[in-house]
Amino acid sequence: MPQATLTKHIPHRADDLLSLVADVAAYPEFISLLTHTRILRKRDITPTHYQFEADAVVAYKVFNERFRSVVNVYTDTRRIEVTKADRSGALRSMSNHWVFHALSDGSTLVEFDVAVRLKAFPLEMLMRDKFDAASAYIMEKFETRADALFPRLSDTQLDLRVEAISLGLNPNLA
Repeated sequence: MPQATLTKHIPHRADDLLSLVADVAAYPEFISLLTHTRILRKRDITPTHYQFEADAVVAYKVFNERFRSVVNVYTDTRRIEVTKADRSGALRSMSNHWVFHALSDGSTLVEFDVAVRLKAFPLEMLMRDKFDAASAYIMEKFETRADALFPRLSDTQLDLRVEAISLGLNPNLA
């Protein structure tokens, strides 16, 4: 199963980055692989947790696939969890998780992991070779979008290992 885990220090506020990633409807504006998104069935679960379904159309070369995902946004813990919603399309399963850790200078340590399983094994094998690069590309697109929408925090000489330890994270991630 193709999967990737990325940890990235981004000079924007954690709440801004959470809102950017949660705004699935805007993805086609800055991620060229997504040609269309549509939000369905949005509902508040608690005051700090809301959920919605999102349809997305992914187009790459000769491939054009629609899939539906369930998106859970937890504003109190600055976390987003996404899973595949239905059995249609080329995906057998899909999950991704975003965690936005606010750092002492106001910037954010972003943890992102994604795993995808395709119904067609040959396509999955092709995708496996490109998956890390595609995940890094997506992260880059979100950072570029954040730069366009939000003020960039001034660069400080932050010791990311110390910050990771203070957050209870593995210091080797930072």
